[in-house]
Amino acid sequence: METPIELRYTLTKQHLVEASLSMIRLGGYDDALRQTRRAKLRTLWLWGPGAFAATVGALVLFDTFRNQPYHLNLPLAIVLAALITLLLTLHYAQLTTYRLALVKQTHAGWQGGAGVGSCGPIVIRLDESGLSYRDRWTESRFAWPMVSYALELSDFVIFVTHSQRMIVVPNSAIHPPLTPAALAGTAGDAIARAGGVEPLVVAHLADHDIPCPNCKYNLRGVGQPVCPECGRAVEMGDL
Repeated sequence: METPIELRYTLTKQHLVEASLSMIRLGGYDDALRQTRRAKLRTLWLWGPGAFAATVGALVLFDTFRNQPYHLNLPLAIVLAALITLLLTLHYAQLTTYRLALVKQTHAGWQGGAGVGSCGPIVIRLDESGLSYRDRWTESRFAWPMVSYALELSDFVIFVTHSQRMIVVPNSAIHPPLTPAALAGTAGDAIARAGGVEPLVVAHLADHDIPCPNCKYNLRGVGQPVCPECGRAVEMGDL
């Protein structure tokens, strides 16, 4: 990118609503939402049976210390354990539903807070090293390996980072000779030249103790973004 690109514009809530709905229709957040559901299910699978076994075991031990036949309280233990498991299931189902609604609401700009839901004056700058973003509350800098992709969608050019942050640029803010397609293409070329997020992951692991999310192996000093113990790929969200 020989010449930096700077755009100044005003982002409205209507812009955010339209851009977010376009992304949802496109499926741009499906992976993130699926990961949320998987994480909640993994937690439920761990704590559900654990709570069941702990409740039954506690009542059996209680009867054993009292020298009473444990089978007398076993039906009660099973009922209590099943109730606890049911409550955990309802809790995680409600939490996942709330998380999904919150993500959609935030990306629709209805909260009007800082970050992805921010409205008002916006300044973005693209140069060879990355993407800068500034609104009335925050200022952020994303190196190109931290940007997942840029695309022209409907009446917008949308940048999405690996942390699932969405930066919206209305087509009306892009003036000739620059076009929306050229802006998205220029950003895409810069992302491709950056070589992806893997070098940043390896650099972070060089001097940080990070456990593998799958097998808990210490990933400090590994020379590639893959766990040498179980083979799981290491992503930015794991750091």
